[in-house]
Amino acid sequence: MRVSLDLVDGLLRPAAAKPKRSTSREQAATNRLNVLRAVSEHGHLRCADIAAACWPKAAYGEQMAQRTVRALVESGDLLVRRSAHGGKSVVCSRVAAAALEVRGIPARHGLDLASVRGPTFTHHCLTSMWALRKRLQGFDAFHEYAIVNGQAPVSAQQLIARYGKLCDAVLVRGDRLYLCETEASPKSGQEIARIAMLATHVGRRVHPELPYVLAGIFLVFDAEQNHAARFAKVARESWSRYSAADQATLAARVMLAKVSLGLPLVWRGCSEETQLQHKILAIAEEEGVRQAAYALKLLQSDGELTIASTGKDEATGNLTTKQYTVKGPVMLMLTTTANCLAMLVRRDGETFSALLKRLDKAIGAAWSDDEFADEVNG
Repeated sequence: MRVSLDLVDGLLRPAAAKPKRSTSREQAATNRLNVLRAVSEHGHLRCADIAAACWPKAAYGEQMAQRTVRALVESGDLLVRRSAHGGKSVVCSRVAAAALEVRGIPARHGLDLASVRGPTFTHHCLTSMWALRKRLQGFDAFHEYAIVNGQAPVSAQQLIARYGKLCDAVLVRGDRLYLCETEASPKSGQEIARIAMLATHVGRRVHPELPYVLAGIFLVFDAEQNHAARFAKVARESWSRYSAADQATLAARVMLAKVSLGLPLVWRGCSEETQLQHKILAIAEEEGVRQAAYALKLLQSDGELTIASTGKDEATGNLTTKQYTVKGPVMLMLTTTANCLAMLVRRDGETFSALLKRLDKAIGAAWSDDEFADEVNG
């Protein structure tokens, strides 16, 4: 019996070679490149932040970061700088910046960075820590430093031309872009109002030359500080010309990121919520919200409300349908034109009788002295 060679050709072939594993020296070189890239994108980083950037899921990520940073400092690629908090941060040297440029990675040395020892160190670190954690959620995160130095898909000039200011960070996922504003210290009311008005741009193209649509605004701050209440107060004033339904839509576009920090600047976690989540929405007059009554009913019963609206695409001029989502839970209440006299929250261990006494006292202060207590919204 004659057998064609074509039938046994596959049997006679040698087994496919196993993919070659990188050597320890090659892995170390990759680690050094990743660390240099991370530092160049943020300007300066601490070892804990480098671990979050390069070894986010490793059990001993910070030890690996320390070992790699030590080697890069010895080779002159990284330089150690004393931070404003007395700790140590590293910046890229001229040698490292040149090496990254050769590989096609835009980079700049950090010899002249003032944010390491200056008053903006906390602001810079808080933005970096939050942006690095958002990468674990599938976002492409870019620090302000990366935006200014051309390492982000949107330039500083494009953001300033569109929104009149440069944000602290940018998140990108697909064709959706998010702006981040960090509040490490109290901002002026005028600056907060500008941030609040960014919500009116959500759903529009970021720039005619870019494929991105603005999808939302993140306000990042230390959870121990009362920035959420300040933002809510200024936002209500800035959005006062809009209807109640439009104000609810604008509030849903702003995500409040409350970062829990230990000392000194140790990441403990972050909780994010929209402006309406876990809040009481007080409506001054029922007549003004009559058309939005059914939508508010769905928001309260379902815990989420999605609204579709038709608008014009700035690039093509065609009509497009966009969806906006408001998330609860939220409580609703109707008031008179005088609004609420007092809104109190029952304290731990406080009896109902004691709560009523505090309420009587708060109502008396509102009626006689125009001092209105609001423990719900701050």
